[in-house]
Amino acid sequence: MNGGLVVLAADDPSMHSSQNEQDSRFYGKFAMIPMLEPSSQQEAYDMMDYAYTLSEKLKFLGADACGYPSGTFACLGVEIADIREENQLNPDHERAHWVLLPGNARKQYLDLVKKQEKLEEVSSKSPYNYLEGVNPEYDYEFGVIACGIGYNYVKEADTDSCHIPVLKVSQYPLL
Repeated sequence: MNGGLVVLAADDPSMHSSQNEQDSRFYGKFAMIPMLEPSSQQEAYDMMDYAYTLSEKLKFLGADACGYPSGTFACLGVEIADIREENQLNPDHERAHWVLLPGNARKQYLDLVKKQEKLEEVSSKSPYNYLEGVNPEYDYEFGVIACGIGYNYVKEADTDSCHIPVLKVSQYPLL
């Protein structure tokens, strides 16, 4: 159960590049693993480094649960970061993490449940969750909460000139 990395949501509104509309955030919640939902191809690229760093910090193992954003983003035109040094893998060190026999899986599941509070704390401090467009001079009656490609649609509506605050949510689980 503790074999997942971090999932990048693979939503495809209006089926631009897949055969169905889907909301993969539910899979992340079901698996109790962190999820990241990019709003652009650059953010998707940047989130991969962030995801691996987060995975190592929280001691999630492997990349078997890692999904990728939908074809809604043409994954071109990203600024490539410096290549990190490869981590040294030592599967002999803690074999129980790599071999999910029922006894190991039960222990891994309990460890995963214990990590949920920490995952919520990390998400609440995420650089990918933020509030923008707040001005103390205005009295706001409403705001917008947006994520993924929907965030881009909201920004196209020019919420800044309308004085509408936007809460961008891109890392889950939320509190």
